[in-house]
Amino acid sequence: MGRLAHAVLLAAALLLQAAPALAAPQLPAFRTLDGAAVPAASLHGKVTVVALFSVTCPFCMNEAPKLQKLYRDNRATLNVVAVSVDRVDAVASARTWTRKYGLTHPVTADHARFEAVLGKPKGIPSLYVFDRSGRLARTEVGEMLDEDFDDIARYAQAQAALAAAPAVPLATDLRQDAIAAKRSGTPLVLFFTLPDCTYCHAVRQNYLAPLVRGEAGQGYVVREIVIDGQRKAAGLDGKAATHRELARQFKARFGPTVLFVDASGKALAPPLAGGDTAGMYGAYLDGRLAAARSQLAGSVN
Repeated sequence: MGRLAHAVLLAAALLLQAAPALAAPQLPAFRTLDGAAVPAASLHGKVTVVALFSVTCPFCMNEAPKLQKLYRDNRATLNVVAVSVDRVDAVASARTWTRKYGLTHPVTADHARFEAVLGKPKGIPSLYVFDRSGRLARTEVGEMLDEDFDDIARYAQAQAALAAAPAVPLATDLRQDAIAAKRSGTPLVLFFTLPDCTYCHAVRQNYLAPLVRGEAGQGYVVREIVIDGQRKAAGLDGKAATHRELARQFKARFGPTVLFVDASGKALAPPLAGGDTAGMYGAYLDGRLAAARSQLAGSVN
């Protein structure tokens, strides 16, 4: 049975793609055994495990207690939904199944809604893992091992930790940030934003957050400054200033604007202003970073 350890990177990549070529199947809405409607959005914010079962399947019988334990021990970070694929007396048999295994996670016989987005199952049991936004991240067919369920739990915990951490840290001490950037031989990247700016959000998530995480093989010190913000931060001179005052110092008036500066605040590359309207933002960003690193290398030599 395949493991889910690499699914963290897969799901993160899906989240960071602004326009993937093929959209992953979405978690569907469904009805519980009592007929209550469960909107798909109500499960968003946590990893969701969908397990297809039949009451006549011995492997499903083995998995049912493990799924309940997975849910019981990790319900803060994941959901579990068991879906009966039985065609005869599905609701009644699923209710008996729920009582037999003491299931406290949702159980449904609304298999048609899941098949509409996932297709016919290739075997039973089948398990599907959806990410925090409700997109399919992993599929497993056949009985799962204990270590597979452990992997799912770790994946859910990692996803929760990733969501809790800010994609790009807000500026609090630019002088220390500049020192850290200088030590790494990279420019200090300053990201100026405005609240409720959709372009700012796209640039933050799709382009600057990967720089912070070092996904291109080189980590960068990137700090967000809210153009009209009143949060206090230390400037490059060490003096306290609001984000609004810092934006004025750097002459940043529009969001998103990205600056590439050295420890003194000197520009190392032209500013990158505006959003990814032409689909070329990544190339422009790479060009600015290369130019800034070249300027830094030249100043050292």
